[in-house]
Amino acid sequence: MFSSNRFVPVLVLLLALSGNGFLFADAIIGGHLVEKQELMYMAAVLVNGNQECGGVLVSPTMVLTAAECIMRRKVTELKVTVGTNDLSDGTGQTIDVMEAIIHISAYYPKNDTALLKLTKMIKFSGYVKVIEIAGPDQTYPENTTAITSGFGVEIEMEIKHHVKEISVPLWLSMTSLLE
Repeated sequence: MFSSNRFVPVLVLLLALSGNGFLFADAIIGGHLVEKQELMYMAAVLVNGNQECGGVLVSPTMVLTAAECIMRRKVTELKVTVGTNDLSDGTGQTIDVMEAIIHISAYYPKNDTALLKLTKMIKFSGYVKVIEIAGPDQTYPENTTAITSGFGVEIEMEIKHHVKEISVPLWLSMTSLLE
């Protein structure tokens, strides 16, 4: 028996590689709002102060996100917010980006990855932690359920400032996305 919570890192990485939600979509459709103490590795990538994409905290100074979100941006336009599930409540830590490292062969949806190096270390708390990333040899059986999550647009195409999550079948391997 597999718990969907074991597979959060895989789908959060898919989210980061695909923008604001499901792969090939711009919305979290359905699902539910998450509590502040859930998904503590979620990051909001801000461009000129506006939430543009999601990301995941992979180290105290690095956030993994989609290259498509930052490709034509100056590093001075970028910030990252962590430690909140609601961007409108003023909580969380917002930190400037010092460097954007885009995959050398980034082309959506293949290799659509970028790392954002922050100007200072994240302060860890009960609401902030680094994601646990599955190893390169990790495999998942057919019909595995996973979770995808993100800030952003809902089905009504209205911008939302809360993190939502939804359980989905895991149908695409990470290997095929990164080739």
